[in-house]
Amino acid sequence: MTRPSTLAKTTPPSCEDVVARERLFELLDQKRRAPVVWVDGPPGSGKTTLLASYVAARGMTALWYQIDRGDSDLASFYYVLADAPRAETKATDESPDERGVATGLPLFTSEYHADAPAFARSFFQALFDQLGASFALVLDNYHELTPRSGVHEALREAAQMLPPGCNLIVGSRGPPPPALVRMRANRQVELIGWADLKLSPDESGSIASRWHPSLDLTMLARLYQVTEGWAAALVLTLEQQMADGLWLTAPSGAPEDLQDDLPDDLGIAAKPQLVFDYLAGELLDGLPEPLTDLLLKTAFLPDITAPMAGELTGIVQASELLAQLHRTNQLISVKRGSDGARYQCHPLLQEFLRQRARAVLGETNCQALQRASANLLEAENRITEAAALYAEIGDLESVQDLVISHAATVLAQGRAETVEAWIGLLPGAAQLLHEAWQPDQVVAQRWPYSPWSIFWLATCRLQRAPGDARRLYELALAAFELRQPDDRRGRLLTCSAAMDAIIYELDDLSQLERWIAVVDSELERDPHIDDAETRARLSVSMLIALVFRRPQAASIASWAERALLETQSIDDTNVRMSAQLLVAINLNYTGQFSRVRRFIDELQAMCERPHVSPLVLTTLKAVESMYFMLTADHERCSRAVEAGIEIGRHSGVHVWSFHLLSNGVAGALGAGDLAAADELLLKMGEFAASARRLDRAGLHYFQAWRAALDGRTELALEAQQRALSLSSEVGCPFYEALCRVAMADLMAGVGDRRAVFRHLRLARRIMRPVQNKWFEFMGFMVFASICEQLGRRRLMMLALRHALAIGRELGFRHFLWWQPAHVSRLCAVALTEGLERDFVCELIQQRRLAPPPMPPSDWPWPIRVRTLGGFQIERDGETLRVNRAQKPMLLLQLLIAMGGRDVPEQALAAALWPNVDASYARNSLNTNLSRLRKLLGDDQVVSITGGLIQLDTKRCWVDSLALTEVFERVDGLLGAGPVEDLSGWNRLEAAAARIGDLYQGAFLAGSGLDLAVVEARREALRDALIVSVLGLAAEIERSGNVDQACALLRRGLIVEPLAEPICIALVELLLRHGRARAAAGPLRDHVRALRSAGVQARSALMDALYARVIEQTDLIRE
Repeated sequence: MTRPSTLAKTTPPSCEDVVARERLFELLDQKRRAPVVWVDGPPGSGKTTLLASYVAARGMTALWYQIDRGDSDLASFYYVLADAPRAETKATDESPDERGVATGLPLFTSEYHADAPAFARSFFQALFDQLGASFALVLDNYHELTPRSGVHEALREAAQMLPPGCNLIVGSRGPPPPALVRMRANRQVELIGWADLKLSPDESGSIASRWHPSLDLTMLARLYQVTEGWAAALVLTLEQQMADGLWLTAPSGAPEDLQDDLPDDLGIAAKPQLVFDYLAGELLDGLPEPLTDLLLKTAFLPDITAPMAGELTGIVQASELLAQLHRTNQLISVKRGSDGARYQCHPLLQEFLRQRARAVLGETNCQALQRASANLLEAENRITEAAALYAEIGDLESVQDLVISHAATVLAQGRAETVEAWIGLLPGAAQLLHEAWQPDQVVAQRWPYSPWSIFWLATCRLQRAPGDARRLYELALAAFELRQPDDRRGRLLTCSAAMDAIIYELDDLSQLERWIAVVDSELERDPHIDDAETRARLSVSMLIALVFRRPQAASIASWAERALLETQSIDDTNVRMSAQLLVAINLNYTGQFSRVRRFIDELQAMCERPHVSPLVLTTLKAVESMYFMLTADHERCSRAVEAGIEIGRHSGVHVWSFHLLSNGVAGALGAGDLAAADELLLKMGEFAASARRLDRAGLHYFQAWRAALDGRTELALEAQQRALSLSSEVGCPFYEALCRVAMADLMAGVGDRRAVFRHLRLARRIMRPVQNKWFEFMGFMVFASICEQLGRRRLMMLALRHALAIGRELGFRHFLWWQPAHVSRLCAVALTEGLERDFVCELIQQRRLAPPPMPPSDWPWPIRVRTLGGFQIERDGETLRVNRAQKPMLLLQLLIAMGGRDVPEQALAAALWPNVDASYARNSLNTNLSRLRKLLGDDQVVSITGGLIQLDTKRCWVDSLALTEVFERVDGLLGAGPVEDLSGWNRLEAAAARIGDLYQGAFLAGSGLDLAVVEARREALRDALIVSVLGLAAEIERSGNVDQACALLRRGLIVEPLAEPICIALVELLLRHGRARAAAGPLRDHVRALRSAGVQARSALMDALYARVIEQTDLIRE
């Protein structure tokens, strides 16, 4: 139900007995072609009456808003609009009943403050949808707003969103604010000023004749000459002259100021209060005593109902007298709503009546009336007006009581400025922060009011100035301890809010230690807390304080359970969601993903309820995005991030925007989606100017991660050092440990071993007491990679074995600082050494890790194609039965023969369809490419970009392409000069073994493809094999491992028995090492192979070599 305070502000005055000003109605009709009509005139110029009568006369659907100074608080402005009744019918002069209340409009609570324009757009869109197709939003008394009020910017957003045929109509004593300058320049604001508002002689005469039909033209002309078109002066002059029985005599005793130095454009309206006071005094002196008594005793109420008037004055006939005053006085308007008739004096008249009441009734009686008036206003929940009256009479205890009773409710509506204004009525409130340099106890002792007033002042500043709020909470705690030592609830809530302020600020988390200690001490003395809300808020605050500051605390789990349990019993959805988010974050970063999944299901069910706030929705997306990021589901992580950011953009709720972007960046970097990561990092950078220090540390961390993936080590080190410095200064152990692990990895890349182990040692010191399995998995994986880079194989194997065991047990698939190339190499080692094979294969497949150079043969490619020694396709471990003569298979074979990468579409089509039209060949190629993808079960395994065809070797392994990479690697190793170190020898031996595994025979042997491109590929591979085998054998022989060199050469002859250079190299090696008898075997085998191939004659080199062997042994005989 709409509150009385809202009804008083949003019900237009009745237009009974109002003379229609058709001249201005027509002008308003013309001006309404622009979206905004601004009516600017001095007090008493008839603005309110004009707008109310125009809306009624035109039968417009309108939302009326009478602004007062309290509406300068933007949250209060939205609160009234959200609570206002909606007109279901067009405006009329009839008394409106309650026409329904606003539904679905959000309050401007703290989560929206970061993006007030976005909130304004969302709010007014919803409001305008409710108002219908054609309406007017009428804002009266706009001049009451302070120049710095956020309403001005909100008004601009509203004006720019008005649908066609709808208007914003403003009544004010001044021009439009600077926020509307651009709209004025674009002619979207039309002005109606004093020159238009001034009564014309005809309008003046019509009003006078309505009241006094007997007035002749001379009297009407004299009346206009005296009042100069000022409506208020006209009304008062008519009433005063009628009361005196005189008509337009020169006013005797009038102040000289009424006649001197008046501007030509305003006349007597230039000094409205002075003129008004004189005329009103003349009028009041002529009224009957009951009416005078009623007006004076109700002067301190902003508006009056009959029950309120009766209670204040004791006049039984208050209702009849109020009605009489309205009928006989145009300066007393009436608003008729569901709570009855409310009468309101014109502001000029009300100010006059208050001054007269003080003069006539005396100070003591006036104070009693003000106190009684304030009580009535408080009963109607009009707290701001009540507090102002209490403060005016010095009743500061009542002001304090109002704050204590109503602050929580009003703050929940987002109206922090309003509550702060109440507290500002207490002398000394503004000086509290200026005395921050003094000890808490000294300041608290000087504060004569309740500690709760300091607490609520701090809470007003919690979101917009958390540093100020924290200092005020310190003072509040001191005040509670000094003045109200028995108020345990006050102390605990102060501790809770102080920890929240420190977390909001994220500037110095070491400050949490004091508050954690205070809470621990309180609960040690008495663990029982009576108040449910205190238990709930304290449990949430303690949980986040411990997670950020003491991640090693054993009590985190119990506080998490307590937070979930206690928040279920309170009405504040935001607190419940905060608890669930915090618990979910803790569970995510400790790897308890199954419990997080249940949380997500519960949150999703909660979000299916009607009227769920954007904060709740973005909280859900924050939990989802973190969960999907850490479980390596990049696609769903991206969707959650995009949804959360879009909700924030539309609603203005950016509480979780930085967190969402962080999760998105981490997911994109881990998935290798660097373009998406770059875009998200740019968005994070947009928040950097207003970001908190720990948030900036996160941004630098991700910038370093991004640079590291590109190999920009220097840039990565600079960014990571900034992240480490900030996280250390802020005092967040978990962030510091993350940064140190990343720094260790970067330092390994530049070979600074001392720095590597220093950072690792410090990270371990921080996290060892935490017992965090997810961090342990990450740390050991990164440590294994570091050891691999530094050649510390034994340590690498220990770390890798431990990390993979944790990953397999808990299902970990991702961690921060994920480096795909590093993880890929570790997975290759694990497969080679037989470590957690099933888990490693799952990890490779789920993360789509690209194989490292020379991966092991059991690397789990989804598709494997063998072309050496034959042709075979495997998909997911199963051999496909295919007819290799089919066009899709021929296409694949030729694509591989042409290198598999950057193969011109035209060349491949011409090879497959040499004797047909090029267009037909290209269409046939596209058709068969589709068929090939279908056969392979992967739509992305073969792609065409810019006329070039690519076979995705991350999805499809081909032995001949893998062998080519090995040959290239061998060429690089041998071309770098003699190998001297152990790791170099290890790489050579691995390459030799890999060649032996891969080369199982000639390229596409037995395929029957008699094509030049196939034969060229076959010869190229054979030649590369010979070169690599010879080079490797020579280097291995140089190391002294003759047997291994011989074994490599023998393996080469097995797969290529006609390779004469390999045979010669093997025989010469054996001869050099005195193994002439062993040399006879390779020669004999080679001769037999030649004969089998139909070659009868040996080469001259072979003949010479054959002779040398005969010289050294007589074992060879024909």
